[in-house]
Amino acid sequence: MLVTDFENGKKVVLSKAFDSRAKVLHTFYAIIFAAQTIAFSLIFLSFEEQSLFLYCIIFGGIAAGAIATYRFINKALKSEIIIINPDEMVVIVKGLLTSEKQSYKAKKIAKLNFLLKPEAAKHPLATDNFDYLGFQTQQQVINEMYGDNRIGFEYENKTVTFGEHIYSWHFEKLQAVFKSILGPTFHFNEDFERDYIGAAEDDPEQLINPSSNENF
Repeated sequence: MLVTDFENGKKVVLSKAFDSRAKVLHTFYAIIFAAQTIAFSLIFLSFEEQSLFLYCIIFGGIAAGAIATYRFINKALKSEIIIINPDEMVVIVKGLLTSEKQSYKAKKIAKLNFLLKPEAAKHPLATDNFDYLGFQTQQQVINEMYGDNRIGFEYENKTVTFGEHIYSWHFEKLQAVFKSILGPTFHFNEDFERDYIGAAEDDPEQLINPSSNENF
């Protein structure tokens, strides 16, 4: 996580391309499906038999491979930036060919919270000893790729989430950034208010310097 000064607030880089194990896996899958697309394309170019059914299979393989390749490489290249100032918070999410921007009024944001990734459930076909068939490993990979470890807050009576694969210590630093910019009237979740803010009143060094740039 990179925090820098930005106009009258802060810019926080939550994620960059290829910065997590899940994104490396997405890249691996993108390569596999790209190879599939190329293979079906070569079959199509060398195909001489006039069969509508076989043509449909080949085109279906090309289309499915191309779509899967794009989706996985887009996830691998995904980056997320938030810009916080006393008036608003802006979340910017960029992919390979996409860019989304959402703006939220600061005074309506409340109860910033860390959405912890749940424990991976045991696969029903996994064994108690060594995972010979790989069922539990696959379950853990799915949990790693699609679990939470996100950040959420309440906004106009609904929960807004952002970020992926956020570590708890990054979240604590982000909360300190929110507190330094939005002031003492900003409300966090109850655990943070009790443990972190209460401790910071006794030891002000726990809160980061609002004027500094930090790379966590």
